[in-house]
Amino acid sequence: MSSITAEAAGLDARSIDAARSRTRWALVAGVALGSTGHIAAITVSTIVAQQVLGVEALAGAPGAAVVLGAALGAVVLSSIMARRGRRLGLVAGYLISVLGAFVATSSVLTISFPLLLIGMLLIGFGNSSNQLSRYAAADLVPPDRRAVAIGIVVWGATVGAVLGPFLVPVAGRLATSVGLPELAGPFLVPVAFVGAAALLQFLLLRPDPYA
Repeated sequence: MSSITAEAAGLDARSIDAARSRTRWALVAGVALGSTGHIAAITVSTIVAQQVLGVEALAGAPGAAVVLGAALGAVVLSSIMARRGRRLGLVAGYLISVLGAFVATSSVLTISFPLLLIGMLLIGFGNSSNQLSRYAAADLVPPDRRAVAIGIVVWGATVGAVLGPFLVPVAGRLATSVGLPELAGPFLVPVAFVGAAALLQFLLLRPDPYA
């Protein structure tokens, strides 16, 4: 289905408008939270490769892993959404990203470059949920309003673009305060923020825009 309808959702006209508004802002908030976590991890990944793992020649590899993960995620999550709805696909992507953040954190603790690449691959995979959220927003509205709906959701990513790098040193200080390496801290930002995005989509993306 291309948009939420009163018949599909079992709601009257006023309720369907409220559901559209709630879902739209849930998507915006999810993208803001998700992009904050993803950008924090991406920001620090090159530094980890250089300073902690000592592989300066391959410092760009974590970024490449993110791109590869995003490509894989777009295919897999789109398939899930086509069969099971937007909510399940978005939540699954975000949770995979949280798993990747834990793996990336462990790469700092164990000084393992392969673990860093795996973690960033999974983080990139989950970042596809942010990209696919714009299509969920488009499902909410008639065709002539889809460009605006997509633009509103994309705007949420600007929050992450600002907040993500800002949280890197903050997370580093928090990590050292509990006995973890400073560069492990930023990888815990997506654990909190992307995890919150997953919870938000699970709770508020109802009725599903595409189910």
